[in-house]
Order: sequence, then C-alpha cells, then structure tokens
Amino acid sequence: MALNDVIFEVTTGGLKKEAAGTDHISALVFDIAAPAAYSGKKVKSYNNLDAVVADGILKGDATYAEVYYHASEFFRLAPGATLELAFSLSDLLDLKQVENGEIKQIGVFGTASIVKSTYQAKADAFDTAHAPVVIVQGVTGALGSADMSTMLAHSVAAVVVGDGSGEGKILADALSQPYIPAVGTVLGLLAKSQVHEHIGHVEQFNLSDGKEFETIILHDGTEATDAKIDVLNTKQFVTFRKHVGIPGTYVTDTPTAIVSTNDYSTIENNRVINKAKREIRKVLVPHLNAALTVSEDGLISVGTVSFFESETSGPLTIMQRKGEISAYDVFIDPSQNVLSTGMLEIEVEIVPRGYARSIRVKIGYTLKVN
Repeated sequence: MALNDVIFEVTTGGLKKEAAGTDHISALVFDIAAPAAYSGKKVKSYNNLDAVVADGILKGDATYAEVYYHASEFFRLAPGATLELAFSLSDLLDLKQVENGEIKQIGVFGTASIVKSTYQAKADAFDTAHAPVVIVQGVTGALGSADMSTMLAHSVAAVVVGDGSGEGKILADALSQPYIPAVGTVLGLLAKSQVHEHIGHVEQFNLSDGKEFETIILHDGTEATDAKIDVLNTKQFVTFRKHVGIPGTYVTDTPTAIVSTNDYSTIENNRVINKAKREIRKVLVPHLNAALTVSEDGLISVGTVSFFESETSGPLTIMQRKGEISAYDVFIDPSQNVLSTGMLEIEVEIVPRGYARSIRVKIGYTLKVN
C-alpha cells in the first residue's frame, strides 16, 4: 500500500492561451444535430474544452458523449489550438468558408470503402477552392479486405486504432461499439506539431498520460499486437504502437490512402505542400492582372522575371528558415510569350525534410577499436 501523502495533479490549459499561427486550425464533423447553444448554426469555434462543455457537449451525454471525447482528446494534446465542431453539414465543403478558409485538417468518420469516392473527392474540391486540407478519417465498420494503398486518396489518412484503457474504452463499452477511432487524438497531434513534423516522433509525441492509450485496441475491438499493426501499416492505415523499453504509446507511421511510393503518401508531405501552396498564393494573388514589362520580341523582361521569382521565394524562404522544408528553387522561363498566352508560368521545386523511419545499427565484438 502506498504511503499517505498530499498528491498534486497538474492540469494544463487553464490560462486559455491560444496557439500561434494557423497550422493548428482543425475541424471535427459529426452527423448529428447541433446543440441548442448553436442557435441554428452548424459550426462553432473553440480554443479550450471548458467552452465546449459550456455549450452542452458533455461527458457521458446521450447525444454528445462521443463529440466530447474527441474534443477532450484534441485539447489534451493541443491546448490552445483552434477546433471547429461541425454538425449535420449539407456538404463538407461548407467548412471552406469557416475561419476564412484557414482550416488545415478535418476529422470525419465512415467506412473504408468511401475513402476515395467521398473524402478524397472532397479534398480535391478544397484544393480547387485554394483551401487544401488533410482529412483524417476514423474507419467505422468491418475492414474486410480493404487496402488503403490502392485507394488513390493521398489527402486522406484512415485511422483504425483507439484507446483500450481510458476514457475511449469506457465510451466504446457504453455505446456497445468495438472501439472509438482516435480521430480527435490524431487531430490534436497534428495541431500540436509543425507541418513538417512526423507525429510519430518518439521523443516528442507520446500519446499516453498513464491512463489514456496505455492499451491500444483495433477497429474490431481486439487488442493490438505487433503482428496486427504490421499488417495494417503495410496497408497504409494509421495505427499506434508501443516501443520495448520506452514507456508510452506512439503513432506507428503517417500513411495516407495511396501507394507508399507516391510523393504524397504521408501526412506531413501533404501538410508541407499544402502550406507552400497557400503561402505562395497569398503573395501572388495581388499581382493577378498586373501589367508585365516585356522585351521587343514579346518575351518577359529580366526585371519581371526577377520580381516574380523574388515574390514566390519569400514564403518558401520563411518555411526553410522554420525547418519546414530543406531547400527550394524557383524558376521562370524568360522565353515565355505572355503577350500571346496571358499566362505567367512559375516552376517551384521543394526538397522536403527527411525522416528516420527506421534506424539500422551494426553491432558486434572486435579485438581492437579503430
């Protein structure tokens, strides 16, 4: 028996500090009616769990228990970040009007079979609307033979793990569900991390607080094993795992629903390119319909080329300085005939960050150390 003592439990988020920047802005979408506090609206913004509770989204509530759980997980991992809670949307694209189009990741739910036909189609529409997003889908129902690597859905990450020891397990049992997919948890990690960071970085992103996610369960309600996780990871599902000798629970990898050889087969590669597109567009939109100086033969002048290369490089320089990309190059072909085409073409190449997904160590005995 433990000695009697005065025990402190340190909480966080009480100062209601808000996260800087906009990369943390996330949304969770539910197919149920909005709380009465929404007064007919379908989306509302939050920066802390207390505000969620104040609107009647309560732990254990008959209608909103699962909403509360995902929001609590989000703020557990990303206190001060911005979370939009959306209910009964007629179209997921309605979210592109929220926060001035600054939502960067969206949490949704559905069967594995709709990853491409529904959610990648929506992600493509967000991209067309200049508001690119990553969609985190909690997979519901049986997986069957589903293999995300065949889905051609590079903007969608399919989550098939949940909490098997804490509030997630309690809620799943109460709802008679095999598990609660860890969508709020993954969104919280994305909100906490920088766009280039792998949310499975062991040193930085432990999911367990000693109770939550001390045990991992899978979509079918069974406890996760290394063998099961290996199969799901190969099929490009997002899973969690344990590491021998290190306490805690961690994201296994960050696959999206496309073949692993694709440039955009990871969440972080999508987040980085999405940010680059957004930031480059911000500096170039003011120059739409601008008069361009051309040479006598109708080609772009040297000064015009230099100006647009400099404008385009600006946000990329900032991303490089922040460690979000390794290097970049901007090139404008001066032989373009903009008088004929009315189109200025700019080529941007980005070198992403590398990741130590595996580390190989050769070890053995020797008669002499070199």
